[in-house]
Amino acid sequence: VLLPGCTSGGEGEKRPLVCFCTVGLRSSLAVQQLRSHERTQVFSMDGVLAWVHAGGVLVRPATGESTRELHVFSSAFVPLTPNGIQPIWFATHQLAFICELFRVSRKVIWSCCARRWHITPPHTHTHHTE
Repeated sequence: VLLPGCTSGGEGEKRPLVCFCTVGLRSSLAVQQLRSHERTQVFSMDGVLAWVHAGGVLVRPATGESTRELHVFSSAFVPLTPNGIQPIWFATHQLAFICELFRVSRKVIWSCCARRWHITPPHTHTHHTE
């Protein structure tokens, strides 16, 4: 889903970009990452749950029609969904697959970006147990 008046990207780096996720944590991290690479017109909202609680509407990207379906990060966020909104989430095994796919694709994307724009990928922190 999208917020009304938004596009799903591909519009160029000069236009403002608003990132959003379920509660604002992942979108805030994305904004920090984009800003560290000189993308200044990037913003994060408090989360799509806050948006719908405040009366904001959601639209389907393909049609622009309003929808009452809201994709939340996991079933843990279902109790936070306001009445009248139909929460949708990935099952745990689907989420694990998507996270692994994201991890691998992130490495590939950073590798391509590093070659093209001569930037250094962020360091990933690993935790070692003794």
